[in-house]
Amino acid sequence: MLFEFRLRLLEEVQPWEDSEKPANLSIDWFGLTDGWYWLNVGGERALFEYANVERDGRYMEYQVARLFQDLSHILASVLEPVPADLIPTIREEAGMAWYEKFERWDEQQGKSSMDGDPGWNLRGDAWEWVRRRSLCPLGGDPHIQFWSDEAMVYLCWDSRDCLEADGSQRWANPEGSYQLPRADFIAEVESFQRRLAEQMGERIERTLRGAFGPEVEIEPEYLREEQLVPTTPLKGLVEKPKPPENWERICRLVALVEAGRSFAEVVRELESTPATKKWEIDLSPPTEVLVRNPKHQSD
Repeated sequence: MLFEFRLRLLEEVQPWEDSEKPANLSIDWFGLTDGWYWLNVGGERALFEYANVERDGRYMEYQVARLFQDLSHILASVLEPVPADLIPTIREEAGMAWYEKFERWDEQQGKSSMDGDPGWNLRGDAWEWVRRRSLCPLGGDPHIQFWSDEAMVYLCWDSRDCLEADGSQRWANPEGSYQLPRADFIAEVESFQRRLAEQMGERIERTLRGAFGPEVEIEPEYLREEQLVPTTPLKGLVEKPKPPENWERICRLVALVEAGRSFAEVVRELESTPATKKWEIDLSPPTEVLVRNPKHQSD
């Protein structure tokens, strides 16, 4: 399975403490997903696997809901095919090489006020299409880039700059790539949702029966609401419809920056960009997303 996880024993899950009143304890759906997660990416390779086997845990130790949330946020973009001309841009160093190149170019152009600045949208267009396909939940995590074409979904990652205090690599597989057919990727996402929902169902029932004792505050209705599972799992991972990318504009922007054109030239050239194509996204209309806790939404 691509998306793997293990939940911590319920008896070992720590309730949340109120920062102002530490004696006030509570637990919610997000907190109940405390555990470990990783991605199997072919052979013996795994993402979120630590290089130092002497650590307390082999894999990323955090609430599994965070991985689920971040995946749900990018799924619609991941399944929108990227034009062939842009694949080298998103693939090189998991998209970070382009980001750094654009930043250097942008710094040379000078800045103007955000109000009425045509460059503000330009800067967003240059990077947001990459970020919308990035899975990088927490500081120090491997930077993972997803994208797709009409047949396959691709992953590449680069965490060579994620180092421990002694200068050693934090992650066991610091760079690489992986691919799988679109249908298989969708099946993996559905499997992740289904397994998480099933395991959390039992946890919620035990929690509602008093597993944490009377001193821990629980909101039963809210806890059950967080466990909503859509009839069609894939739909539940797409929060809302998104307009297709303006690929013509993005392709021209990347090419102009790569050619070293000035800011004024880029803006002038992009003003003549033709209307975007309506790229087809193979998704049905979305329903509720499984994780909707406003206290713990991803950034």
